[in-house]
Amino acid sequence: MTLVALATITHHGGSKIRTEIAKHTPVLVRLMRENKSDAKLLELAIVTMSHAVQAVLVVSAEKPPDPKLVKLIGLKDMLDVVLESMRYPWISILAVAHAVPLLTSPTLHCRDVALKHPDLLNFLAACLRCEDLSVRCDAMTAFFHLHHYDAKDNNANLDPKRVLESYEKGAFKQPRIEDAIVDYGFQDTDIFNTVLAARTFQSAMQQAVETRNLVNLGRTLARLVVQTEFSITDGYYQAINERTGMMETVNTGLPFTRWKDALPFCSEALQETGYASDIDMADILQIKYLIMSRNLNEAIPRAKAAIERSPHIPYFYYPITLKADMEQGLRYAKKGMQCKATTKFVHFGMMKRAIEFAANLGINAVTNPRPEWGGKELGVAFLTSAMEDAKDFIANAPPDSRHIQEVVDWYMLMTITLKGPELCMSLVDFEVSALDA
Repeated sequence: MTLVALATITHHGGSKIRTEIAKHTPVLVRLMRENKSDAKLLELAIVTMSHAVQAVLVVSAEKPPDPKLVKLIGLKDMLDVVLESMRYPWISILAVAHAVPLLTSPTLHCRDVALKHPDLLNFLAACLRCEDLSVRCDAMTAFFHLHHYDAKDNNANLDPKRVLESYEKGAFKQPRIEDAIVDYGFQDTDIFNTVLAARTFQSAMQQAVETRNLVNLGRTLARLVVQTEFSITDGYYQAINERTGMMETVNTGLPFTRWKDALPFCSEALQETGYASDIDMADILQIKYLIMSRNLNEAIPRAKAAIERSPHIPYFYYPITLKADMEQGLRYAKKGMQCKATTKFVHFGMMKRAIEFAANLGINAVTNPRPEWGGKELGVAFLTSAMEDAKDFIANAPPDSRHIQEVVDWYMLMTITLKGPELCMSLVDFEVSALDA
C-alpha cells in the first residue's frame, strides 16, 4: 500500500514532493534487491523512482542537478538494480515503460556515471532495435547527451594556400580521392573554388589599390561570398620597410587597411549605384561582414529586410539559420534551398542546417509529442526529411565538403532511428554508392 501511494504521489505531485521522495531512492533499491521475484513491488518501485529521480536529474538542459541530491540518490546502485530487473521474465510492461526514461535520465548531467556503466550503454544500444519509435528516440537522445560536451563543431578555417600546396604535392592523388574528385568534376569541388576565390580575392584587392573603384571590388567580393565559405581573407595591405626589412601595414589611400573592412565600404558604394542587383550585392557584403564580426544580432534583421525585397536570393536565408530556434531555422533553410539562382556552397550549406534542425525536431516531437502538432506523425516526418536530405547531400554535394562527415553521421543516426529493428545486422542498409564515395 505504501508503494502504491508513493507511485500515485510521484505521478500527480509537483517537483518539490518528487525531489523529497527521490532522496529515499536507496530504500527502494534495497527493497528491489530483497524482493527480486515480486513483480508488483518491482513495478511500483521503478514507477516511483522514474517520476522522482527525473525531477532531480532532468530539471533543464542548462541547469545541472544539486550534487548533494545526486549523491543521496546513489545512481550506480539504482542503475544496477533497475538494469538487473529488466532481465527478469516477470517484469511488467509498465515497469519497462518507466524504466527507459529513468535509465536515460543520468545521461544529461551525470554522464561520468553513465559512461562508466557498460550495462547501461548496452541497454541503450539495444533500445535502438526496439519496435517502439519512442524508445528508439529516447535511446538516441541519451547517446546525444553522453557525447554532447565532448563534441566540437567543425569550424576550422581553411587556408587556401596550404590547400594549394597540398594539392601540388599530390595529397589528392590517392586513387579513391582522385577518382571521387574527377567523377564529380574538379571545377565544382570545394578545393578548386576555395583556391580560385583566394586568387581572385588577392587580384581584386590589388586592383582596388590601382583603380580606387569600390563598386567593381564590391561586385567581385559579393560573387566570391556566395561561391565558397572562406572567400574573404582577413589580412592587411603590407609592404617591406626598406630601413628595417620588416613587413609593415601601409596606407594605400583606400578607406580601409584591413581587408575584411573593405566589405562595408564596398556595400555602401554598391548601394549608391541604385541598381537592384548592386543593392542585393550590397546586402550580401554587409551580412557577410556582420557574420565574420560575430554580430548576428544585426545580421539577421538585415537579412530579413533583404528577403522582403529579394526573396529569390538564397544567401539572405543563411544567416537566419545560424541563430534561429529550430522551427524557424528549418523553415528558412528549406526556403533558401528552394531558391533557383543559387550556388552549390549556399545550397548545401542550407541543406546541412536543415538536416540538423529536422533531426532534432523529429526526436523531440516523438519523445514529447504535442497533439496540436499531430503527435508522433510530425516527428516521423521531420526524421524522414532529415534522412532524405542527408542522402541527397551525400550523393550530390562536393565530395571534399568539410561537412560531408557530419552529414554522413546524421544519415546513419536517422536511419538507425527510423528503421530500428528493420536494420540488417550486417549494416547493408548503409551500403549505398554515395556513402562509399
